[in-house]
Order: sequence, then C-alpha cells, then structure tokens
Amino acid sequence: MLLGVVASMFFVDMLIYGIVVPVLPTLAAPAGLKSFEVGTVFACYGLAYFIATPIAGRLVDRRGTRGVFLTGAVVLTLATFLFGLAGDLAALVMCRMLQGAGAAAIWVAGYATLVETFAREQRGRAVATASIGTALGLLIGPVVGGLLLEMHGPRAPFVLGALLAGAAGGLLILVLPSTAHRLPPTDCRIRFGLRGLPLLAVPWLVASLAAGLALGGVEATLPIDLSSRLRLPGTTIGLLFALTTAGFVASSQGAGRVSDCRRRARTLAAGWGGVCVGLVLLGQSAQLMGQALALLLLGAGLGAMVATILPALADAFEAQGFQQPGMSAAAYNLSFSAGAMAGAPLAGALVQELSFRAATLIVALGTLACGVFAAIARVSLVPRAG
Repeated sequence: MLLGVVASMFFVDMLIYGIVVPVLPTLAAPAGLKSFEVGTVFACYGLAYFIATPIAGRLVDRRGTRGVFLTGAVVLTLATFLFGLAGDLAALVMCRMLQGAGAAAIWVAGYATLVETFAREQRGRAVATASIGTALGLLIGPVVGGLLLEMHGPRAPFVLGALLAGAAGGLLILVLPSTAHRLPPTDCRIRFGLRGLPLLAVPWLVASLAAGLALGGVEATLPIDLSSRLRLPGTTIGLLFALTTAGFVASSQGAGRVSDCRRRARTLAAGWGGVCVGLVLLGQSAQLMGQALALLLLGAGLGAMVATILPALADAFEAQGFQQPGMSAAAYNLSFSAGAMAGAPLAGALVQELSFRAATLIVALGTLACGVFAAIARVSLVPRAG
C-alpha cells in the first residue's frame, strides 16, 4: 500500500510537470510574456528544485519523512492551483518556484521512504515500481494538459492537477506512519575524506549524472530533429517517445529484481551500455524503425540505471553505519538534475554548431567516459573506504 501511494505521488508530480508544457504559452499571451520570459518561468522550476533538494534531505534525516512528504504535497497542491490563476510574470515565476520546491520535498521524502521501508534486497524492485508512476506521469501529462486546454480553457489543467495532488496528499496522511525515522543532530553530518562514506557514493553519483546528461540531451534536441530531418508529424513523435517509456518500465522491473541479488554494478553497466548504444543509433538512423529501436533501447537502459542507482547509494550510505536516507536521496536527485540541466544546453549547442548526428555521438561518448570514470572510482575507492 505504501509503495503504491509513493508511486501515485510521483505520478501526480510528473503529470503536473507535463501539464504545464502545452498550457504555459496560452497563459503567457495575456500576460504579454516574450519567449525569454516564458523560458525563465520554465527554468525557475529546476532552480527551485535544485536549491530545495539538499534542504529537504537534511530535514528528512532530522525530522523524518512524514512531515517533509506532506509539506511537499501541500505546497505542490497550492502552487498548482495558483499557477492557473496567475496573470503576470512575477506570479507565474513564484508559483513555478513553489512547484519546484514542493516537488523536491516529494521526491527526496518519497525515495527516503522507500529506503527506510524496504530491506536492502528489496529496494531495487521498490524503486523500479515507484518509477512506473514517474514514467506514466511524464508521458500522460502533456496529453492531458493539451486536451483540457482545448476543451475547458487554460485553468482546467491546473485545477485537475491540484485536485490530484490534494487527493494523493490525503492518501499520504492515511498511509505514512505517524512515527518516522530520525537521527540525532550529531549524526546528520555528511563526512568527507579518504575514509568517508561519500567516497563510496562517487561511482553511483557519476552514474546518476550520466543518466541525466543523456536524458536531458535527447529531450532537448530529438523532437526538433525528428520533425525537420525525418519530417515526422507530432503524433508520430509522441508515439516514438512512448516507446522510451515502455522500454523504461519493462526494463526497470527486471533490472530492479536482478540488482537486488547483489548485482547492482553489473545491472548498472548493462543499462549504461544500452543508453550509449541508443544514443548512437538515434543519430545514425534515418529510418522510422531505427529511431523506434533506438528509443526503446534508450528507455530500457535508463530504466536499468534508475532502478539500480538509488538502492546502491543507500547501500553505500549504510555500509559504514550512516543512516541517512534523506541525504542519499538528495544526492541522487541533485546529480541527476545536474546532468539533465547540463545535457540540454550542451546537446543544443552541438546540434547548432555541428549536427544532430555529431551531438548524439558526442553525448554518447561523454556518457561512456562517465562510465569508465565510475568503474575506476569504484575499484579504487571501495578498498580505501573500508
């Protein structure tokens, strides 16, 4: 039951994230916003998310998951409702930043809840199951937003999002235990150094960075390339991205089970390889079937990586007695977000200066280089951290 509610909260958050995409231009017109200002509204979400994530991690470890999780749900609900009523740039920016902060609390507390609730040999499956909500919300959000915009106007998507967030928050109140994991203040520090635990986490954080880099690069450049180079209509492009979601969901379930059998590194390596090959195929193929295969492979690789990284980080934090589920979840979210924020402009610049084929190849090589670095770090740091 708890796992289902966490997955539902992840689903609602990503649904709301996607709803904004087709609706914001309509809200921007009455407010007189230009393209740069619209981009600023979008960017504020990521900025607030990035700032709030470590704060949420610290609060989870000091105060427990329940309060942080519920606070995130309340903030997301109110911010989403108010976003639909916003009529100027300042209001849109404020609401978008509150959405980002609420999402940060939800994701950190949600992942920390999974780490606390499930034993080491079950965490891969738990994270994989919760990730189904993530993938479906991201897939459905823009579609729902577009349909409600056409049928009922620009306010309707945000009313629906607020209602769903409020309902999910109500379920959290019923399901989350009233007593939550807390650490004494002296145990809430993250210790750095040659024998410090964060060194054990380095390979997994690099993996999270690489996954974000690949996803950010593809999301920013592939739709335009499919439209201009292959002359594909929007519906076909949407269906192709749905294949990425299908590959992600299917792969994450199997990868979660395999990684729980003390095979986290091997599972991660397989997913990493799938991502690199998928990136290369995206740039090389000029046929629809080739693009479909590449996106399916990319989704499968990302699914294997996501299902492995957070459980492995939790293992690393616990290996030397650090019971810090909040900070391990925050570290994962920060590294993934940093990769995604870097991947989008990097890939865009490469496409502009070179070509989409060159961009995907360079991003693939960068992702592979991260894998080599992570492997070397794991071999060299694990003995030193003992």
